[in-house]
Amino acid sequence: MATIMKRDPRTERLDIRLTRNDKRAIEGAAAKAGMTTSEYVRACTLGSTAISPDLRVVMARLATAGREEKRRLAQLASIIAAQPQRRR
Repeated sequence: MATIMKRDPRTERLDIRLTRNDKRAIEGAAAKAGMTTSEYVRACTLGSTAISPDLRVVMARLATAGREEKRRLAQLASIIAAQPQRRR
């Protein structure tokens, strides 16, 4: 049986100022990753590294995948996430 993890309710807000282009870039990257803007910013800032382009592709596919494909993509995502980030 799957374990359901409880999470703390999100009650706090963080307001920041961005240029219009920065905001569009963040929203575009979040959409490409199949995430909300909030999910994307949390993942990029609270994780040890930003999400790799390979992981973004997998996450975007997860949003529309069927059950078996989701299982396989989740395995692939965990492998990609475990790899050290390459510097560009």
